[in-house]
Amino acid sequence: MTTYEDKVRRQIEQYRDLPIHDLPEIFHVWSHKYLRPLIESVFARSSIAEIYADHIGQSFKRTGNHEAVSLGAGEASMEIDVAKHLLAAGEHDFRIHCFELSDHLIGRGQANARAAGVQDHIVYNQADLNSWRPTSRYAAFMANHSLHHFVELETIFSLVADAMEPEGRFITNDMIGRNGHMRWPETRTIVDYFWRQLPESFKYHHQLRRFEAPDFMDWDCSGEGFEGIRAQDILPLLIRHFGFTHFAAWGGAIDIFIDRGFGHNYSKNNPEHIAFIDTLETVNSAMLAIGFIKPTQMLAVTTLDKDAPCITHNGMTPAKAMRDPTVPYEFMAPKS
Repeated sequence: MTTYEDKVRRQIEQYRDLPIHDLPEIFHVWSHKYLRPLIESVFARSSIAEIYADHIGQSFKRTGNHEAVSLGAGEASMEIDVAKHLLAAGEHDFRIHCFELSDHLIGRGQANARAAGVQDHIVYNQADLNSWRPTSRYAAFMANHSLHHFVELETIFSLVADAMEPEGRFITNDMIGRNGHMRWPETRTIVDYFWRQLPESFKYHHQLRRFEAPDFMDWDCSGEGFEGIRAQDILPLLIRHFGFTHFAAWGGAIDIFIDRGFGHNYSKNNPEHIAFIDTLETVNSAMLAIGFIKPTQMLAVTTLDKDAPCITHNGMTPAKAMRDPTVPYEFMAPKS
C-alpha cells in the first residue's frame, strides 16, 4: 500500500528535473483561438500573470496589507511574472510568500527570482501545505495549478478564509475535473469517438513513451503521487467556503488531444491537424453549453463575501460547472 510519506517522496522526485511548462505547439494554437477570448471576456485581460497581479494589487489597495501568499509555488515562474507586473503598476513595498514542499523547486525558484531581479519580493517557505498553519494575515492568496496536489483541501480553504483580510481575494487557476485527471464517463464517450478516428501514429503518449492503441488508456494519475488527488472536490469546496467575483471554466474532452501527452503528435502547420482540433473544440463547447459534460479547468477570483456578483462566460457559473460525483452517468445522459 502506498503511504502518505511514499506519495510525498514521489511528488518531490517527479518534479526534480521535470520541465513543467513544456506545452505542445498545438496547445498554443488552440489556446490563442479559443481560450484567450474566453478569459478576456471575463477578466478583460488575456495574461494569467496580469490577472493575478490585478487582483492582488487591488487587494493591497483595499486592505492596506501588502503581503500575499502563493500556495504550492513550485519554481515561482508565475509568481515572478506577477511581481514584475506589480512593480510595473507602481507597487514596490510588497512580498509574495511562496510556500512549497520541494527543496529542489525552492532552489530553482530562488535562483529564478534573483535572475529576474525580484528576489526582495519573492519569499520562500518550505512547507507541506496539508499540515500548514498561517501565522499572519494576508491581503491575497494565489494558487496556480497547485490545488489539485493537496489532500487536506477543507483545512487549507478554512485557513485561507481565516487568514485573508475581509476585503482580500483568493485567485486560482486549476484543474477541476475527475480525481486523478481521469475522464468522467460522459466525457469518455466523446474522447472514444474521436480516438477511434485517429491514425495509430497519433496515439503515442510522449510523456509515458508508449502507444495507447487501439483504446485510449484512461489512468489515474494520483496512484503514486498527488497529481489530481482531489481535483473533483476543489470547486465544490471553494463554493462552500467562498463567493466568486470572476469565474471562467473550460476543457473536457479536448484536454488529452492538446496536452503534453498526445499534443506533440499535432503540427501547427498542418491544416488537417488544425481542422481536427477545431472540430473537437466545437463539439466540446457544445457539450459544455448543454451541460452534457463539465469543464475540467477554471480561473477564478474568490472572496469572503458569498453574495458577491460574479462575472462569467456564457452563463457558466461555478454551480453549473460543478460535476456531482454521486450522480451515475446514465442519469446524466440524454433520454432516448
